[in-house]
Amino acid sequence: MMNLVPTNAKIIGSWRGFLTQYRERKQVKSKEEKEHLHRLWRRLKSCKHFVNNVYHVMVDYEPHLSEDIFIQPAMVGHITYLSIKRHDREPIHDWRDLQEIKNQIVGSEHLAYEIYPPESLLYDTANQYHLWVMNEPFDVSGMAFGFDLGRVVGNAKDAEKVGAKQRERD
Repeated sequence: MMNLVPTNAKIIGSWRGFLTQYRERKQVKSKEEKEHLHRLWRRLKSCKHFVNNVYHVMVDYEPHLSEDIFIQPAMVGHITYLSIKRHDREPIHDWRDLQEIKNQIVGSEHLAYEIYPPESLLYDTANQYHLWVMNEPFDVSGMAFGFDLGRVVGNAKDAEKVGAKQRERD
């Protein structure tokens, strides 16, 4: 995967353009809804954006300031939110790409979560993926669950021996 680079491109654009794009998809019915959209636009503008030839990553270092994100008070200041999508808007789910994105933006020793919520809390509006990353390198002794085997990376030959399949690492 190519390195991600910060971009100053007009990813979000002007308020008027943002509102126009939104109105093309959905009618804005009230003053409150328009005010909410304006707060959302300001929040999106405050985020950092990274791109490469495949991905666009929006990085929110203060996700607790968003109206649409819930973070336990004890975790405020300890979480970075990554919103990841492909430029072509196709589905991703290549675990290695998401791991590399996390490593490049936050660091290789930081723990990230991808959440699969109960259906009642499902937020699935686009081929867009969300990682919640711990700001400090993580001591695995504090984890409630996960693997505790140290670093284990397989290759195609080893996987084939046990009837599995794995591609070689780049």
